[in-house]
Amino acid sequence: MLRLLETGGWYYEELRIVSPGPDRGQPVKRLGYLWAAPTTVACLMLFLLPMWVLSQVRPERWRDGAWEWLVVPGSGFERRWARESGWCGVTLGCCILFASDADALRLALHERRHVVQNLILGPLFMPLYALLWLAYGYERHPLERDARSAEDGV
Repeated sequence: MLRLLETGGWYYEELRIVSPGPDRGQPVKRLGYLWAAPTTVACLMLFLLPMWVLSQVRPERWRDGAWEWLVVPGSGFERRWARESGWCGVTLGCCILFASDADALRLALHERRHVVQNLILGPLFMPLYALLWLAYGYERHPLERDARSAEDGV
């Protein structure tokens, strides 16, 4: 059983994003998905759907507040990016693209924290992420450090 991991008013319980009360969080959660919709739609249209048409990725399932996608094993994308660079996953709005199931629980917690960040920051997430990456790099990136803190409960 996983411990509850606090994430800015939301918490993870067995990999489910749960609102801070029985029904009180539902309107806020819906607003978060609406606020994150521009990023999610842009990532779907510009990356995930074209990669799906090219048989590089495939949609897997909606689970715990995010639409999970998987890199197709043996695809060129998997060979060039996932295997060679050690890259395991990325959050694109409310979609998560998993390249590997290595350390799946830790990775799922990390990427779902980015989903929560998307629900809070909405269309500001991508530009803010890029600016912070330029300023801090990956290891000291504040949003990445926050996402890594979500892994600590595992």
